[in-house]
Amino acid sequence: MKATADATEIAEAVKAGKVTARAVTEAALKRIERHNPMLGAFTDVAAERALERKMFGSYEAGFANVQDWLAESRIEIDQARLLVLHTAWLLDQPGEAQSAATRAQISAIKVVAARLQSRVVDRAMQVFGAMGLSPDTPLAQFWTWGRALHLMDGPDEVHLRTVARQELAAARNRMGESSAWFTTPEQMREEPRLR
Repeated sequence: MKATADATEIAEAVKAGKVTARAVTEAALKRIERHNPMLGAFTDVAAERALERKMFGSYEAGFANVQDWLAESRIEIDQARLLVLHTAWLLDQPGEAQSAATRAQISAIKVVAARLQSRVVDRAMQVFGAMGLSPDTPLAQFWTWGRALHLMDGPDEVHLRTVARQELAAARNRMGESSAWFTTPEQMREEPRLR
């Protein structure tokens, strides 16, 4: 409940002009940047656990799906970090802070951050097995927190709609420019032209 009250207070402060939307955005970016190292630590711990835990007579680290989980977690963490850095750079550009493209990037970050938390922690829990659900590790608590992130900054669907509207507006503005990439049936019947 505390997070909801804070979000409501922040929204009211923005409406009243006491806090700028940019300040709220920067706070959200900082929160996400703080989570990334923690998620990286969960990936590191999961990798160490995979090196010491045996299943069916083999170490978990030898299973392809465990290797995939670790790789996907690392890749997604780095992707999210780069998205945050790019958005922070956009906010620093003159006139870009309130642009539709920047707002779409901020919405994308909110979706990516919540999904990232859930996915990385879920994969770490898989590596740990039942121990990942117990109070012996913080994984279950952080998985629950990750689920809450899907709602705290607004439902993912709202942010996805913001990103989609930006994409559709950009497509409307460049309508027809990508038609060179389409092959017509007439072109398919012709001999290939190699240049």
